[in-house]
Amino acid sequence: MGLSGDTLYGTAFNGGSFGLGTVFALNTDGSAFKTIHSFFVMPSNFAYSWTNSDGVQPDTALILSGNTLYGTASAGGIFGNGTVFKLNTNGSGFTILYSLTLMTPGTTPLNVTGTTNIDGTDPSAGFLSGNTLYGTASRGGMYGYGTVFSISIPVPPELTINVSGTDVILTWPTNATGYALESTTNLFPAFWITNADTPVFIRGQNTVTNSILGKEQFYRLIQ
Repeated sequence: MGLSGDTLYGTAFNGGSFGLGTVFALNTDGSAFKTIHSFFVMPSNFAYSWTNSDGVQPDTALILSGNTLYGTASAGGIFGNGTVFKLNTNGSGFTILYSLTLMTPGTTPLNVTGTTNIDGTDPSAGFLSGNTLYGTASRGGMYGYGTVFSISIPVPPELTINVSGTDVILTWPTNATGYALESTTNLFPAFWITNADTPVFIRGQNTVTNSILGKEQFYRLIQ
């Protein structure tokens, strides 16, 4: 499990909306249990290796970094061999970082398990060091007996805020795709609202100009 303040985050191997596992959160005193993501599989693909978009049956601990949870699903994904994923602690922003590849008949003398691939299957996340996530896969790989792997985690873009008269000017790199600008007037509790203004391209930066309203306004980029 991951722990943030008084909130625990974990996974369930089965169950949820589609019966294929969940990511959940609850307080350390056992209250306020909620499911923040249910893994799913398309009905037409159910009989074929559980291929889907996000994986199925997560069975290892989550890694918490800031407001982001990292984890693995033991099966599912594009080829049915598992995924590495991330999502925000509020359940938003679910993203597949990697789908483990297709297994093929083994061709090396040392492989007696019958199938191999380049990266393994049935992955388990280990730990996060800087922007690199390390883990293991219990099967697959060159000889069919598993792998140790690493995945580079994309670095979130830096949001710059400058004051100009009665406006604030917010900028971030244009190569940071898939991010939305949100704002709130209070962090405890926070109620984030997506900024309605479309960013404009100015000197290589996404730029949004907002009027200063009230005493406090907080901004963030979220994927």
